[in-house]
Amino acid sequence: MDINKVQKLNQLAVNLKKHNIADSANDAVKQAENVFGTQNNFVTRHTSSSEEPDKIQEIERQIRNLGFKFQRNEERISSIVEKINGLIKEFNDLKSNPQVNKKIEAKAECRGSMDPNKPIDRNNIAPADVSVEKYFYFGKK
Repeated sequence: MDINKVQKLNQLAVNLKKHNIADSANDAVKQAENVFGTQNNFVTRHTSSSEEPDKIQEIERQIRNLGFKFQRNEERISSIVEKINGLIKEFNDLKSNPQVNKKIEAKAECRGSMDPNKPIDRNNIAPADVSVEKYFYFGKK
């Protein structure tokens, strides 16, 4: 074999192993030999007269685009899984920590025990001062 052909064969084997297409280095070399052929000449692309080169290029472009989309979706899924695992860990920490549970319950009690006559805004208007009947009167005057 020619040195250039051996280098291309090795490069393809490395790429197959890198992208997890082949399980081992020996498997990657075998798959690369299948692609290039085991003799001195490479396997050439055979096209029939009915297939146009434009169609082949279009198909190759679509395959490349699908590969990029697949990779992008893998990244998104892995980030979502990381976020979910973080939330599960945070939930378990909150569940196991009794001091945090008491703080949460105390905050809930403070919100529930609001006095309706006490002003809640800067204009000193209490919730009891605001009612629908004061603004919209539906009866006779």
